[in-house]
Amino acid sequence: MQLNAQQLNTTQKADTKWFPEAKLGLFLHYGLYALPAGVWKDKEYKGVAEWIQLQAKIPISEYEQLATQFNPQKFNANEWVLFAKECGFKYIVITAKHHDGFAMYKSEVSKFNIVDATPFKRDLIQELADACKKHGMKLGFYYSQSRDWHEADAEGNVWDFKDYQKNFQKYLDEKCKPQLQELLTKYGDVALIWFDGGRNMSDAESTQLVNWVHKFQPNCLTSSRIGNGRGDYETLSDNKLPTVTSDLAYEALFTHNFKSWGYSTVEKKLRTSQELLEVLLKTISKGANLLFNIGPKPEGVFQEESIRDFRIIGKWVNANAEAIYGSKGSPYQELPWGYITSKPGALYLHVLKWPVDHKLSIPLNGQQDSKASFLVSGKKIKSKISDQNLTLSLPAGPPDTLCTVIKISYRGSISTVEQQIIK
Repeated sequence: MQLNAQQLNTTQKADTKWFPEAKLGLFLHYGLYALPAGVWKDKEYKGVAEWIQLQAKIPISEYEQLATQFNPQKFNANEWVLFAKECGFKYIVITAKHHDGFAMYKSEVSKFNIVDATPFKRDLIQELADACKKHGMKLGFYYSQSRDWHEADAEGNVWDFKDYQKNFQKYLDEKCKPQLQELLTKYGDVALIWFDGGRNMSDAESTQLVNWVHKFQPNCLTSSRIGNGRGDYETLSDNKLPTVTSDLAYEALFTHNFKSWGYSTVEKKLRTSQELLEVLLKTISKGANLLFNIGPKPEGVFQEESIRDFRIIGKWVNANAEAIYGSKGSPYQELPWGYITSKPGALYLHVLKWPVDHKLSIPLNGQQDSKASFLVSGKKIKSKISDQNLTLSLPAGPPDTLCTVIKISYRGSISTVEQQIIK
């Protein structure tokens, strides 16, 4: 299908209402790169393991041999989705095609896919889509729209295609758009396409891809990494925290590793559960979503450390769900003890550092009709208003050593002033 001139210059925005309410997504970087896991021909490549083909300048003919070894027999889509639900995630985003050009589903466009090129012979994306539908989980697809090391006309591979004059539009027309069409017509409702690429795409190129997505699924969201301000929601840089509070649809993304998104045996250090929680609170207190990443192992299971740590966070999230899902950011700029999320008529104080004097004060700008309680237990907290500040009298220690949430209920409204600093 060819888009007309008017369609090439305008984009129809999708409905983003569900997105900022969901708050938590699970990112899964899974593909052939899980096999070398950062090591090629006995040499370790530090950094992002999913980029090993570029880092080691692996010829396509050699890289394709990984497909003959890729056989994730322990993969169980229902287990993946139920784990995501247990951990409090509301949507899953999986790499349908990363920069290596390998499709994790049955593609008629390229035989370089999980069904035709591997002994696994199963459509992993189909199984995951079926499990998501069964268990009420939204599903989105990561798709590298401009960088594809398997294709001469795409961006990135300069070792196999030296001195080749690229025709990027040919790549868009013959692989990128047809594969997007497959993803958007074969697997039911798609929550979002998580675009990601390295080429500085023109506005016309970005626009035609957004319109292409919306042609097949009008309310499938597109990420801002499509370029030129054409996405439906804003995605921050990798492992970067939001710095401003906003009610708009935007998302921070962090990996359990500190650098690698795909499974790596080279990068062994992982964020602790406490570090994961801090990332979560810093993100949602600015009103943003958080996309947490795991790189599954070659056999199709998650790392034991990820299962352990994400379950710890998930247990806390589920217990304090009211303060997270559907919440907005904090009306206060700086907090010495933790973070705040908010809803109409309520503030949720996420207390990480218990005050040594067992007192905690926040300005409520003349609000006299307010009350405080611990969110999980509902137990009331003694409080008083003085000089427009609400002061809470807390017990000697926190009810939850990971993070205690206090709910402040009030009538009317309080001023949303970013410059307010809580002492």
